[in-house]
Amino acid sequence: MEQSFCSLELLGVFFSVVAWVCSLASTLTPSWLNLNSDLLPSENYYLGLWMTCVIQDMGDGQECRFYDSMLDLPGDIMLARALMCVALAVGVIGLLLSIPGLHLVKSCHGQVEDLRCKRGLRIAGGVLCLVSGILVLVPVSTVAHNTVLQFFDEALPDMLERWEFGEALFCGWAAGLLYLLAGSLIDHTQHHVPLSSLSLHNWIITHSSSFQKEDTHKVFHFRAQKSFREVITSLVTDLTALNSALCTDKSET
Repeated sequence: MEQSFCSLELLGVFFSVVAWVCSLASTLTPSWLNLNSDLLPSENYYLGLWMTCVIQDMGDGQECRFYDSMLDLPGDIMLARALMCVALAVGVIGLLLSIPGLHLVKSCHGQVEDLRCKRGLRIAGGVLCLVSGILVLVPVSTVAHNTVLQFFDEALPDMLERWEFGEALFCGWAAGLLYLLAGSLIDHTQHHVPLSSLSLHNWIITHSSSFQKEDTHKVFHFRAQKSFREVITSLVTDLTALNSALCTDKSET
């Protein structure tokens, strides 16, 4: 494997790790939407997947409160909760499959088809990274789309308080794009080693031992035939000499 393709694999795994950290931060951070009221400019309201927070510039600082019931949550928040949790789980599985499939990592020992095993791990890890990216982008984009439709209408008065995009949305977008990039890099390296090369490599590994055994058997058989011929030749020579000696004795008698 060339060094450039190994570098692409490592870069894909690195992007996958960064994407998982960003998705975790986006899931836990209570700043999906921000609200700054003109009536109380010293207070900022933050809406997250698990809690709401109020941050005061002076005084008590920050106060957060978890949601009392899941039934009171909006549909987009409940969908975002479920998809982000699934994305975190799928991302971990994809990362755990991608790392043993790297060419720089020694794995799949004892397998007859070592390269095919590593290739399957990389393909599965890359596909799961792509799935994680889609799972992250869907809830983030859905919440952003609903926010634009509800609060950024020109028909609404300017004095109306509007929820705006928070840091968690941008972190989620970054995580989704990094997941897609990581999955593309990991799966792109599969085209470097064709299946024919893998099949030829596996065929050589499988039949090398049989070739060695067959060659050893042929050499032993050839040596046995050679020794047998030498014994027969020596025996014929001795019998010929003995026959000549007997004929000589009879002629003298």
